[in-house]
Amino acid sequence: MAVIEEILQSISDHIINSSVEWRDIPIFYHRSEVNPNNDVPCIIVEAKGINGKDESCFIENTRNIEISLYMDEEDSRVALRKVWSFEEDILEPFKDKFFILSLNDNISSFKYKGTSDIQTLEVKEEKDSPWEFLARFITVTFELKYNI
Repeated sequence: MAVIEEILQSISDHIINSSVEWRDIPIFYHRSEVNPNNDVPCIIVEAKGINGKDESCFIENTRNIEISLYMDEEDSRVALRKVWSFEEDILEPFKDKFFILSLNDNISSFKYKGTSDIQTLEVKEEKDSPWEFLARFITVTFELKYNI
């Protein structure tokens, strides 16, 4: 198993174990795996880009890790409450350096970069048809540095 795959699995395990609310929600590792018509609600833990640096006996890689929550909640107030729970239950521990280092021995740094606004995913079947609501989502981004 690749190091990045092990790290993504550790993050997913933390999400599953962090709260009963998130335990039964499927987790995917790339947006292309998700069908918004069938797979929402879901969580996506995705590694974006790579930038490697050779440091004598190891290679340090830098990637952005995006953790997204997709909800089928049309009511924006309820969606906002879910986002707050998501951030508190799942993402707060990721701001703790010691927690991050305990997830995987290869992690050298995991820094919070920001949270997107709640966004809405809609589809229009035909030009003259109305927009159809599919999901609301939020994405939290971290910068991961890890060694291989």
